[in-house]
Amino acid sequence: LTASLVAAVLTIIFTIFAFIGTRRRMRATEEGKKSNRAASSESKSLLDKATFVLTLITLVLLTVTIIIRIIETGRGPFANMYEFALAFSWGIVLMGMLFEWRYRTAAVKNMGFIISILLLIFAMVQHQKAEPLVPALQQSVLLSVHVASAVVAYGILTIGFSSALIFIIQNRIN
Repeated sequence: LTASLVAAVLTIIFTIFAFIGTRRRMRATEEGKKSNRAASSESKSLLDKATFVLTLITLVLLTVTIIIRIIETGRGPFANMYEFALAFSWGIVLMGMLFEWRYRTAAVKNMGFIISILLLIFAMVQHQKAEPLVPALQQSVLLSVHVASAVVAYGILTIGFSSALIFIIQNRIN
């Protein structure tokens, strides 16, 4: 869990640097300066690749953490807030990556990453030992499918919220 949190924070940091580099390139292009164009283009691709790799590492680490918890408990991650916050964070990162792939913009994914980091911090505070389920939750397949679909739906909802927030902010600025 700590490694996932560190990877998510590093992703945000690299994203900020990539954004600053992109803004500098845009200003240089607007002012007609084309001398450092090749170097800035090279740094952009390097920072973008580093951000993508860190995003992928974060997703893999979250997936491994969830799988370890499933092996440890013998059930899906739905018994307590620690497990659900972890799965919710995984859903946000996954949906953010899909949104970035589909629409070629990282802004929404980055907003989702901030929410994911907050959820991972919350999960670290809520960490609980694996315990057997209470009898009311011992419904086999149906409950697992319900929680899995809820995690994906919450991830999509968070990315949709981020999209709407960015749209509203851009409209206010323009």
